Amino acid sequence: MSQKTISISNSSIKIIACVFMLMDHIGAILVERKLYLPMQLGIGEINESLLALDFVLRSIGRIAFPLFCFLLVEGFYYTHSKLKYMRNLGILALLSEIPFDYAFFGGWNILYQNVFFTLLLGVLAMYGFDWIKEKGKTNFICFIGYLLITLLACGGVVAIGGDYSIYGILCIVIIYFFREKPVLSVELACAILCLLSITELPAFLAMIPVALYNHQRGLSLKYAFYLFYPLHIMLLYGMSLMIFQQNIRMG
Repeated sequence: MSQKTISISNSSIKIIACVFMLMDHIGAILVERKLYLPMQLGIGEINESLLALDFVLRSIGRIAFPLFCFLLVEGFYYTHSKLKYMRNLGILALLSEIPFDYAFFGGWNILYQNVFFTLLLGVLAMYGFDWIKEKGKTNFICFIGYLLITLLACGGVVAIGGDYSIYGILCIVIIYFFREKPVLSVELACAILCLLSITELPAFLAMIPVALYNHQRGLSLKYAFYLFYPLHIMLLYGMSLMIFQQNIRMG
């Protein structure tokens, strides 16, 4: 009797990534508002239980970003139109910016941009890498081209204040060049993230769904996947305002 091996599709990894991102944002937008707002208003102290819950949610949420980088590279590889792929990411980045700013900063913030700006720069870099592969005449010329494009993408993400900054770009670059070894690529990307902060250690768990990836598309979640980011942030922001009003009344 043959044993069935466990495998998961691209759409399954998307759902997993979205769940982890949602948990992270529940911690960042809801729990931390409930946690720190009473102290800021002078009506209470930090709740230890909420502090522990926030730590758990934010730690689990570290798994999401390397999965999104992996999905970004896979999407770039399989898309029928790389230009439309970039266009869709750009539109999503713009649509998400106001909800992102209000949810995480309480108002307009031109110094820090949502993660889809970082992902868009990563796609632009991959587009450049593909062009270099096609036009480069020697390995040395290709290497110099790859290096310059990576530096430009890193400079761009720093200039706009993109989420995850240069570490996010480097994650995408590593996964792109090590695409034939997906688990290793994500492992290296997570190591890069740990240079950003030791709190990124749980990101290494992203290797598990990647190791089970069967290279199948799965469910068609294209537009649902795109819309989930701005919609869930708007919902959480609305809930955070309710928490704010509740704390004001308690005060």
